[in-house]
Amino acid sequence: MYCLSAGGGGGREIAVPNDETVIGRGTQFEVTDKRVSRSHAKIAVENGLLRLLPTHANPCFYAPNSSTKREALKRNEWKTLEDGSVLSLLPNDCVFHIVKKKEAAAATSKNEGDSDTDIDDEMERAARTAMTEMKADMKVTAAAAAA
Repeated sequence: MYCLSAGGGGGREIAVPNDETVIGRGTQFEVTDKRVSRSHAKIAVENGLLRLLPTHANPCFYAPNSSTKREALKRNEWKTLEDGSVLSLLPNDCVFHIVKKKEAAAATSKNEGDSDTDIDDEMERAARTAMTEMKADMKVTAAAAAA
């Protein structure tokens, strides 16, 4: 899962949907600058990689995590974005840090498995307790019948 950290890092993290999404001016990515188009670029997660396709005449800018210099990206050419790198929709504004999060699905699956195991264990304990109580009741009933 990828997030864009608004404000160039340290800001609110905005989750990037797994399907192709338009990025630009609007509420989803909190961009209000009128120099940014409503459909400035497309962003998508494909095969575990975050990719960007600039679609507007005004370019998007990218700096790998080891660089402070941002390069203008070519229109209609996909660019793979690295964890820790910087994306901006304007040369020095509308800046986002790319953040790759650990896969929530894997953690959820593992936790779900743990949860199922816990439920199974609890059901076994309940069944043993019920059997023990039934045996005790049967002994009392048998003792009462013999008396």
